[in-house]
Amino acid sequence: MSRFWLGGEMSPSGTLQWAATPMTILVAVGLCVLIWAVALWTGRVSARSKGSRAVEAILLMLSLALVAIGLADPVWLEESGREEPGRVVVLVDGSRSMDVQDGSRPRSEAVNSALEHLGGDVDVYTFDADVRVGAPQEWSGRDTNLGAALSAVADRYLGQPVRAVVVITDGLDRGPLRRAVNEGSTVVPFLPGPVTFVQIGSQQQLQDLSVDDVVAGGFAFLRTPFTLEAKIRGVAGLRTTVTLRREGRLVAEEPVLLDDTGHGQVKFEATPNRVGRSVWEVSVPVVAGDAVPGNNVFPVVVRVVRDRTRVLQVSGAPSYDQKFLRLFLKEDPSVDLVSFFILRTHEDFGAGWHSQELSLIAFPYERLFNEDLSSFDLVVLQNFNYAPYFERSSSVLLDNIARYVRQGGALVMVGGDRSFDLADYAGTPIADVLPVKLGVEIPKTDARAFRPSLTKAGEVHPVTRLAGTTAASVATWARLPEMDGLNLSMGAKPGAAVLLSHPDLRHGGAPLPVLTVGEVGAGRTMALMVDSSWRWSFSEAAEGHGNQAYLRFWKGALRWLVADP
Repeated sequence: MSRFWLGGEMSPSGTLQWAATPMTILVAVGLCVLIWAVALWTGRVSARSKGSRAVEAILLMLSLALVAIGLADPVWLEESGREEPGRVVVLVDGSRSMDVQDGSRPRSEAVNSALEHLGGDVDVYTFDADVRVGAPQEWSGRDTNLGAALSAVADRYLGQPVRAVVVITDGLDRGPLRRAVNEGSTVVPFLPGPVTFVQIGSQQQLQDLSVDDVVAGGFAFLRTPFTLEAKIRGVAGLRTTVTLRREGRLVAEEPVLLDDTGHGQVKFEATPNRVGRSVWEVSVPVVAGDAVPGNNVFPVVVRVVRDRTRVLQVSGAPSYDQKFLRLFLKEDPSVDLVSFFILRTHEDFGAGWHSQELSLIAFPYERLFNEDLSSFDLVVLQNFNYAPYFERSSSVLLDNIARYVRQGGALVMVGGDRSFDLADYAGTPIADVLPVKLGVEIPKTDARAFRPSLTKAGEVHPVTRLAGTTAASVATWARLPEMDGLNLSMGAKPGAAVLLSHPDLRHGGAPLPVLTVGEVGAGRTMALMVDSSWRWSFSEAAEGHGNQAYLRFWKGALRWLVADP
């Protein structure tokens, strides 16, 4: 019957409870009693006999009682349920040591077998320096913090039944838990279930050659040697080779012999030749049976900065052009200038004069172009004829300059009566790196005054941009004074950019270049075929513009030549 009326059987353990509040029940009962009394008092309950009135009163009372019971909201409660088994939590070590070659296979393969044995109804987490949900997708963790992983499980399953906590690891814990246990401290967190450790890997010693660390300092100065110190670890007594590469290119190799503890150190001295960030890699070869081939390479990023731009200015004789350029470079606080412009030739030494009677200093050309050349960012050969000075090994010294340019240095040759073809640079290694072709027959100069023409490339190039806008720069060049003459050439080389050209003289149908720039290997060169750029300073000052055109020209040339970012 109860199944029909109530939708199910009533359990004997059930209880009747009233869902309405006590106040609601009290009000409902009071109202029903009041209604019943008023009905009797007003005679609404009427019948021909006393028996009929009594039946009506009883029926009304029952009806009002049912209403009161309905308003009290009776509920029959029966308790039922089922037991949920506790969860199984699995912590998998995701550090790099779990992927080493342990015998014929990596340790990580044993992890998959262990997870399959536990079944699929488990909660799996990966831990190394932190804790993540799910099994490891790759074994790249740089640290192993078991204490933090156990604490995370204790917090996450607080108040929940846990059947077991399974830790799958090779036991190489590097967190504070290991240090605390070794010191006798009890810092193991309270866990909601028993802990089972599954050891991965054999107990035999592994064969592993690695680069443990590389100390480079983080930054270095351009063209200044700096040291990279590498720490190598492997089998005691092993002799191997350590390699240094920059951006993938071989820089140096050094042998190392590991000591009785299997450790060794190697120091590399390198000289960066360009500013900016670059990646240097120290590596050791992968030997047979190497457990962790991935740690045989250690990359470091070194930021190369320029302390000051080192400029070597060599002039064959004093002149206004040499004086103005030297003054510009000397007054620039960002430039470290080394200048030679009054030099002894070998004829001076053979003229019979004693060394103390000569005011001219000896020109240390061999040291400059053999030993110190790589320490300069820019070399300026200003109206300089090498023949009277390079008595010995002139071809070697000129080849040093050309190689310096190809390896990232910068070279400027400025015109004059001792420059370009007048100094017989044609056919030398210097001619190979200049942006103009040498080898002009007589005449080798044109002495007529002229005003250089700004080319289309010169309108936008940073060397010849003398104002903020192209139109203003073109107007500035148009009002600059004439030049005194021109060193002739056979035109610009392919790939070079002519920024200023002669308005009349031509070679092969193209205007002869006055100012040409180019890139050779990793370096840059510039050929200025006149020796009167100093006039750009005087004329501007005479017109009330100061010497800004001259300063901007050489400042732009300096920055472009040294590839200043």
